[in-house]
Amino acid sequence: MNNSNSDTQKQHFTPITIDALEDALHWYSPFENMLRSYYLEHHRFMPIAEFPEELLQPFSIPPIDLRSLTGASDVTLSPTNTFQTAETFLEPQYFSPGYDIYIQKQPRYSCSPTQDHQYYEICYQYSGTSIQTLSVDDTCETIRLKPGDFIFIPVAQKHSITIDSDSILLNIGVRASTFTQAFSHNIPDGSILGDFFSSLLTPDGDSIRYLVFHTNGNAMILQQIQQLSLTYCTNTLYSQQILNLQLSILFMNLLQDYSYNTKIANTSGSITEKLPAIMQYIEQNYTTSSAQRIAQHFGYSPDYLNQLFKKTTSHTIGETLLNLKMQKAASLLTSTNLSVSSIAEYLGYQDTTNLIRSFKKYYGSTPAQYRKALH
Repeated sequence: MNNSNSDTQKQHFTPITIDALEDALHWYSPFENMLRSYYLEHHRFMPIAEFPEELLQPFSIPPIDLRSLTGASDVTLSPTNTFQTAETFLEPQYFSPGYDIYIQKQPRYSCSPTQDHQYYEICYQYSGTSIQTLSVDDTCETIRLKPGDFIFIPVAQKHSITIDSDSILLNIGVRASTFTQAFSHNIPDGSILGDFFSSLLTPDGDSIRYLVFHTNGNAMILQQIQQLSLTYCTNTLYSQQILNLQLSILFMNLLQDYSYNTKIANTSGSITEKLPAIMQYIEQNYTTSSAQRIAQHFGYSPDYLNQLFKKTTSHTIGETLLNLKMQKAASLLTSTNLSVSSIAEYLGYQDTTNLIRSFKKYYGSTPAQYRKALH
């Protein structure tokens, strides 16, 4: 009997709609009202030292967790989830038991202390603007997010967030292990762009690291964020699995549709700002392109572009094109019955012999031997 009641309770959820979510995000909590009143009166952010003493105690600040804002009845916060003044945020302080993801709303009219996390953080500018300040030692970089912008912040990257208006910023926290599975493990084989982004999001205490995706307020992406939030605010048997799948789909859509105008760490005013677009172009045209054609397409000399590309990816453009062709050849040999000559033609080889020679040098066997070994 007790087991039955437990199962029924576990599958209970608080119904919520997109309209209710919108109302919850725009609602001003007493805490936000205090911050706004102080800012409008003093024209500066309220210092933590001036917070009323009762707000510094556990659970006395109304949580900005979306499940609380939307009235979900199953919210379970960690006992250590208090107002944070420490520099490093730990996973147990911010993730409820059984959750790999949290979604919170950043308080409006606030400037957070410089902080870093044991986990990954993805900030989505739901409306208005905010300022992210990222730092390493004496180096600092400031980024203004506009509606529809995402910023991916890796583990241990110090940053602070400033909101000086009626703007809504969502913070999506992802456990480090979950992020690796949802992002890195879903990058398609041979994706130089995905691998490049994954390397940028690897923790590194010596340099500023982040990715910014500009979606320009795309309605489909906004809808995905809303659906992610709705799932987060429910408590069904499969909520956590659905959340992880939704997050993976969001990652893949950003890689597929918004890589061309991605901003990466420390690249302001540099050719490296165009690297995502160059990588995306290579992945889409590797069967018909050469290093010279790619350089010409983007208006650079082949030597200069090759030098930059190798510095960034450890491979020249020519090596990258060959890698992509060989990996695709191996995939076609494995998954289709296409002849070697047909595969050579598909990959842009005018002579099948050239494919056979390159393949044997790359894999140590001819295409025919490779296919025979698999079967």
